[in-house]
Amino acid sequence: RKNWARMSLFVKIIVDNHSQQDNFLTEHGICVYVETPTHKCLVDVGASDKFIRNAEQMGIDIAQIDYLFLSHGHVDHVGGLPFFLKKNAKAKIIFSDKLFTQQYFSKRHSTRSISLAYTFTEEELNRFMPIQQTAHIEADIKVIAQIQQNYPLPQGNRFLYTQAFDDNEFVQDDFSHEIVVCFGSTSLLVCTGCAHNGLLNMLHTVQNQTSLPIHTVLGGFHLLDADGTYAYETPKEITDIALTLKQTYPSTQFFTGHCTGANSIEILQQTLSSQLEAFYCGWQKQLNY
Repeated sequence: RKNWARMSLFVKIIVDNHSQQDNFLTEHGICVYVETPTHKCLVDVGASDKFIRNAEQMGIDIAQIDYLFLSHGHVDHVGGLPFFLKKNAKAKIIFSDKLFTQQYFSKRHSTRSISLAYTFTEEELNRFMPIQQTAHIEADIKVIAQIQQNYPLPQGNRFLYTQAFDDNEFVQDDFSHEIVVCFGSTSLLVCTGCAHNGLLNMLHTVQNQTSLPIHTVLGGFHLLDADGTYAYETPKEITDIALTLKQTYPSTQFFTGHCTGANSIEILQQTLSSQLEAFYCGWQKQLNY
Protein backbone atom coordinates (compact mmCIF):
# COMPACT_ATOMS: atom_id res chain seq x y z
CA ARG A 1 0.00 0.00 0.00
CA LYS A 2 1.15 3.48 -0.83
CA ASN A 3 1.44 5.92 2.03
CA TRP A 4 -1.06 8.64 1.10
CA ALA A 5 -0.17 10.83 4.07
CA ARG A 6 2.98 11.88 2.23
CA MET A 7 2.65 11.98 -1.51
CA SER A 8 5.60 11.89 -3.88
CA LEU A 9 5.58 13.25 -7.40
CA PHE A 10 8.40 12.40 -9.76
CA VAL A 11 9.23 15.10 -12.29
CA LYS A 12 11.64 14.73 -15.21
CA ILE A 13 12.52 17.15 -18.01
CA ILE A 14 12.53 15.09 -21.22
CA VAL A 15 13.03 18.02 -23.63
CA ASP A 16 14.39 21.52 -23.06
CA ASN A 17 16.51 24.05 -24.96
CA HIS A 18 19.58 23.08 -22.90
CA SER A 19 21.25 19.99 -21.50
CA GLN A 20 24.19 19.32 -19.21
CA GLN A 21 24.92 15.94 -20.81
CA ASP A 22 25.78 15.02 -24.40
CA ASN A 23 23.47 12.02 -24.57
CA PHE A 24 20.29 14.17 -24.61
CA LEU A 25 18.88 15.86 -27.70
CA THR A 26 17.98 19.53 -27.21
CA GLU A 27 15.63 21.79 -29.16
CA HIS A 28 13.60 24.95 -28.68
CA GLY A 29 10.78 23.16 -26.93
CA ILE A 30 9.70 21.50 -23.71
CA CYS A 31 8.37 18.12 -22.59
CA VAL A 32 7.81 17.40 -18.90
CA TYR A 33 7.15 13.98 -17.34
CA VAL A 34 5.10 13.94 -14.12
CA GLU A 35 4.40 10.70 -12.27
CA THR A 36 1.74 10.80 -9.55
CA PRO A 37 1.04 7.84 -7.21
CA THR A 38 -1.50 6.55 -9.77
CA HIS A 39 -0.79 8.11 -13.19
CA LYS A 40 2.02 8.81 -15.64
CA CYS A 41 1.64 12.11 -17.47
CA LEU A 42 3.36 14.35 -19.99
CA VAL A 43 2.95 18.11 -20.18
CA ASP A 44 3.79 19.04 -23.81
CA VAL A 45 5.82 16.99 -26.29
CA GLY A 46 8.45 19.38 -27.61
CA ALA A 47 8.83 20.36 -31.27
CA SER A 48 9.69 16.99 -32.84
CA ASP A 49 10.27 13.30 -32.09
CA LYS A 50 13.31 14.09 -29.89
CA PHE A 51 11.24 13.49 -26.75
CA ILE A 52 11.01 9.78 -27.66
CA ARG A 53 14.80 9.36 -27.83
CA ASN A 54 15.36 11.29 -24.61
CA ALA A 55 12.58 9.40 -22.79
CA GLU A 56 14.31 6.12 -23.67
CA GLN A 57 17.56 7.45 -22.18
CA MET A 58 15.67 8.29 -18.99
CA GLY A 59 13.88 4.94 -18.71
CA ILE A 60 10.44 6.41 -19.47
CA ASP A 61 8.09 4.24 -21.55
CA ILE A 62 5.98 6.56 -23.73
CA ALA A 63 3.49 3.71 -24.37
CA GLN A 64 2.60 3.76 -20.65
CA ILE A 65 1.63 7.46 -20.46
CA ASP A 66 -1.98 7.92 -19.23
CA TYR A 67 -2.47 11.62 -19.99
CA LEU A 68 -0.82 14.13 -22.31
CA PHE A 69 -1.56 17.79 -21.55
CA LEU A 70 -0.89 20.39 -24.25
CA SER A 71 -0.27 23.75 -22.58
CA HIS A 72 -0.93 25.81 -25.73
CA GLY A 73 -0.90 25.66 -29.53
CA HIS A 74 2.69 26.56 -30.45
CA VAL A 75 4.70 23.96 -32.33
CA ASP A 76 7.53 23.87 -29.75
CA HIS A 77 4.98 22.32 -27.37
CA VAL A 78 2.78 20.26 -29.71
CA GLY A 79 5.21 19.35 -32.53
CA GLY A 80 5.84 15.89 -31.06
CA LEU A 81 2.11 15.01 -30.96
CA PRO A 82 1.98 12.93 -34.21
CA PHE A 83 4.94 10.85 -32.94
CA PHE A 84 3.33 10.48 -29.51
CA LEU A 85 0.08 9.18 -31.03
CA LYS A 86 2.01 6.49 -32.92
CA LYS A 87 3.96 5.40 -29.81
CA ASN A 88 1.10 5.51 -27.33
CA ALA A 89 -2.31 3.92 -27.93
CA LYS A 90 -4.11 4.77 -24.68
CA ALA A 91 -3.44 8.29 -23.36
CA LYS A 92 -6.14 10.94 -23.37
CA ILE A 93 -4.90 14.19 -24.96
CA ILE A 94 -6.11 17.18 -22.93
CA PHE A 95 -5.97 20.81 -24.11
CA SER A 96 -8.01 24.01 -24.44
CA ASP A 97 -10.97 23.74 -26.81
CA LYS A 98 -9.52 26.77 -28.65
CA LEU A 99 -6.14 25.14 -29.39
CA PHE A 100 -6.88 23.57 -32.79
CA THR A 101 -9.37 26.24 -33.97
CA GLN A 102 -6.74 28.63 -35.37
CA GLN A 103 -3.24 28.94 -36.83
CA TYR A 104 -0.28 30.44 -34.97
CA PHE A 105 2.41 32.82 -36.22
CA SER A 106 5.48 34.59 -34.91
CA LYS A 107 6.53 37.93 -36.41
CA ARG A 108 9.80 38.18 -34.52
CA HIS A 109 12.52 38.92 -37.12
CA SER A 110 10.25 37.58 -39.92
CA THR A 111 6.75 36.13 -40.21
CA ARG A 112 6.68 32.36 -39.84
CA SER A 113 4.13 29.72 -38.95
CA ILE A 114 4.45 28.15 -35.49
CA SER A 115 1.49 25.80 -36.00
CA LEU A 116 1.47 22.02 -36.12
CA ALA A 117 1.03 20.86 -39.74
CA TYR A 118 -0.65 17.47 -39.37
CA THR A 119 -4.03 15.92 -40.20
CA PHE A 120 -5.39 13.69 -37.44
CA THR A 121 -7.16 10.39 -38.11
CA GLU A 122 -10.65 9.73 -36.75
CA GLU A 123 -9.12 7.27 -34.29
CA GLU A 124 -6.66 9.91 -33.03
CA LEU A 125 -9.41 12.53 -32.69
CA ASN A 126 -11.36 10.13 -30.45
CA ARG A 127 -8.59 10.41 -27.86
CA PHE A 128 -8.85 14.21 -27.68
CA MET A 129 -10.40 15.83 -24.61
CA PRO A 130 -10.74 19.56 -25.32
CA ILE A 131 -11.74 21.52 -22.23
CA GLN A 132 -13.59 24.81 -21.97
CA GLN A 133 -13.23 25.56 -18.28
CA THR A 134 -11.59 24.18 -15.14
CA ALA A 135 -11.70 20.38 -15.24
CA HIS A 136 -10.92 17.76 -12.59
CA ILE A 137 -9.19 15.03 -14.60
CA GLU A 138 -8.45 12.92 -11.50
CA ALA A 139 -8.76 13.59 -7.76
CA ASP A 140 -5.20 14.95 -7.84
CA ILE A 141 -5.03 16.41 -11.39
CA LYS A 142 -6.79 19.63 -12.29
CA VAL A 143 -6.63 21.71 -15.48
CA ILE A 144 -7.47 25.41 -15.55
CA ALA A 145 -8.51 26.76 -18.95
CA GLN A 146 -9.33 30.41 -18.29
CA ILE A 147 -6.56 32.51 -16.82
CA GLN A 148 -7.40 35.89 -15.28
CA GLN A 149 -5.17 38.66 -16.59
CA ASN A 150 -4.59 41.03 -13.66
CA TYR A 151 -0.84 41.50 -14.11
CA PRO A 152 1.02 42.56 -17.29
CA LEU A 153 1.52 39.90 -19.96
CA PRO A 154 5.03 38.95 -21.13
CA GLN A 155 6.61 41.46 -23.54
CA GLY A 156 7.58 38.63 -25.90
CA ASN A 157 3.88 38.11 -26.70
CA ARG A 158 3.87 41.22 -28.89
CA PHE A 159 5.27 39.24 -31.84
CA LEU A 160 2.74 36.41 -31.57
CA TYR A 161 -0.40 36.25 -33.70
CA THR A 162 -3.23 33.92 -34.63
CA GLN A 163 -5.10 33.54 -37.88
CA ALA A 164 -8.47 31.90 -38.52
CA PHE A 165 -8.40 29.02 -41.03
CA ASP A 166 -10.74 30.90 -43.40
CA ASP A 167 -9.14 34.33 -43.08
CA ASN A 168 -5.75 35.91 -43.86
CA GLU A 169 -5.99 38.54 -41.14
CA PHE A 170 -3.41 38.40 -38.34
CA VAL A 171 -4.86 38.91 -34.85
CA GLN A 172 -2.72 39.51 -31.77
CA ASP A 173 -2.71 36.25 -29.81
CA ASP A 174 -4.75 36.57 -26.59
CA PHE A 175 -3.56 33.14 -25.34
CA SER A 176 -7.05 31.95 -24.51
CA HIS A 177 -5.73 28.60 -25.89
CA GLU A 178 -3.34 28.24 -22.92
CA ILE A 179 -4.03 25.99 -19.92
CA VAL A 180 -2.41 25.46 -16.51
CA VAL A 181 -1.99 21.90 -15.23
CA CYS A 182 -2.02 21.33 -11.44
CA PHE A 183 -0.98 18.08 -9.74
CA GLY A 184 -1.66 17.23 -6.07
CA SER A 185 -4.62 17.04 -3.70
CA THR A 186 -3.26 18.78 -0.58
CA SER A 187 -0.64 21.07 -2.13
CA LEU A 188 0.16 21.69 -5.77
CA LEU A 189 2.74 21.26 -8.47
CA VAL A 190 1.78 23.88 -11.07
CA CYS A 191 3.03 23.34 -14.65
CA THR A 192 3.14 26.59 -16.61
CA GLY A 193 4.13 25.46 -20.12
CA CYS A 194 5.33 28.85 -21.41
CA ALA A 195 3.28 31.15 -19.14
CA HIS A 196 2.25 33.39 -22.06
CA ASN A 197 -0.59 34.61 -19.81
CA GLY A 198 2.04 35.76 -17.31
CA LEU A 199 3.36 33.70 -14.40
CA LEU A 200 1.75 35.95 -11.78
CA ASN A 201 -1.62 35.72 -13.56
CA MET A 202 -1.40 31.94 -13.70
CA LEU A 203 -0.55 31.55 -10.02
CA HIS A 204 -3.21 34.09 -8.99
CA THR A 205 -5.82 32.12 -10.98
CA VAL A 206 -4.67 28.81 -9.45
CA GLN A 207 -4.97 30.30 -5.94
CA ASN A 208 -8.46 31.62 -6.68
CA GLN A 209 -9.68 28.33 -8.09
CA THR A 210 -8.12 25.79 -5.75
CA SER A 211 -7.33 27.47 -2.40
CA LEU A 212 -4.52 24.88 -2.04
CA PRO A 213 -0.95 25.97 -1.26
CA ILE A 214 1.39 26.03 -4.26
CA HIS A 215 4.31 23.76 -3.35
CA THR A 216 6.19 23.87 -6.67
CA VAL A 217 5.99 25.80 -9.95
CA LEU A 218 7.66 24.32 -13.02
CA GLY A 219 7.90 25.49 -16.63
CA GLY A 220 8.89 28.35 -18.89
CA PHE A 221 8.06 31.86 -17.67
CA HIS A 222 8.34 33.59 -21.09
CA LEU A 223 10.87 36.16 -19.89
CA LEU A 224 13.07 36.47 -22.98
CA ASP A 225 16.57 37.92 -23.01
CA ALA A 226 17.24 40.94 -25.23
CA ASP A 227 18.74 39.75 -28.53
CA GLY A 228 20.40 42.81 -30.05
CA THR A 229 17.32 43.62 -32.15
CA TYR A 230 14.57 43.50 -29.54
CA ALA A 231 14.32 44.20 -25.83
CA TYR A 232 11.73 42.70 -23.51
CA GLU A 233 11.23 43.06 -19.73
CA THR A 234 13.75 45.42 -18.12
CA PRO A 235 15.87 44.13 -15.21
CA LYS A 236 13.66 46.22 -12.91
CA GLU A 237 10.47 44.64 -14.26
CA ILE A 238 11.93 41.15 -13.78
CA THR A 239 13.02 42.08 -10.24
CA ASP A 240 9.49 43.34 -9.53
CA ILE A 241 8.06 39.98 -10.66
CA ALA A 242 10.58 38.19 -8.39
CA LEU A 243 9.67 40.42 -5.43
CA THR A 244 5.95 39.70 -5.94
CA LEU A 245 6.69 35.96 -6.12
CA LYS A 246 8.80 36.10 -2.95
CA GLN A 247 6.17 38.08 -1.08
CA THR A 248 3.10 36.13 -2.25
CA TYR A 249 4.61 32.63 -2.44
CA PRO A 250 7.40 32.65 0.19
CA SER A 251 7.59 28.86 0.57
CA THR A 252 7.08 27.90 -3.09
CA GLN A 253 9.93 26.34 -5.08
CA PHE A 254 10.31 27.54 -8.70
CA PHE A 255 11.96 25.52 -11.47
CA THR A 256 12.33 27.15 -14.89
CA GLY A 257 13.99 26.85 -18.28
CA HIS A 258 12.87 26.75 -21.94
CA CYS A 259 11.61 30.30 -22.68
CA THR A 260 13.09 31.91 -19.55
CA GLY A 261 16.33 33.56 -20.69
CA ALA A 262 19.63 32.96 -18.87
CA ASN A 263 19.88 36.66 -17.95
CA SER A 264 16.29 36.63 -16.69
CA ILE A 265 17.04 33.58 -14.52
CA GLU A 266 20.07 35.38 -13.06
CA ILE A 267 17.98 38.47 -12.22
CA LEU A 268 15.18 36.35 -10.69
CA GLN A 269 17.75 34.47 -8.58
CA GLN A 270 19.13 37.73 -7.14
CA THR A 271 15.78 38.07 -5.34
CA LEU A 272 14.56 34.47 -5.03
CA SER A 273 18.00 32.84 -4.47
CA SER A 274 17.49 29.14 -3.63
CA GLN A 275 13.73 29.41 -4.27
CA LEU A 276 14.52 29.38 -8.01
CA GLU A 277 16.47 26.72 -9.90
CA ALA A 278 17.07 26.25 -13.64
CA PHE A 279 16.17 22.92 -15.25
CA TYR A 280 17.53 21.28 -18.40
CA CYS A 281 17.18 18.07 -20.47
CA GLY A 282 17.61 15.09 -18.17
CA TRP A 283 16.93 17.07 -14.96
CA GLN A 284 14.82 15.17 -12.42
CA LYS A 285 13.34 15.69 -8.97
CA GLN A 286 11.28 13.84 -6.42
CA LEU A 287 8.77 16.22 -4.82
CA ASN A 288 7.50 15.14 -1.40
CA TYR A 289 4.23 16.70 -0.28
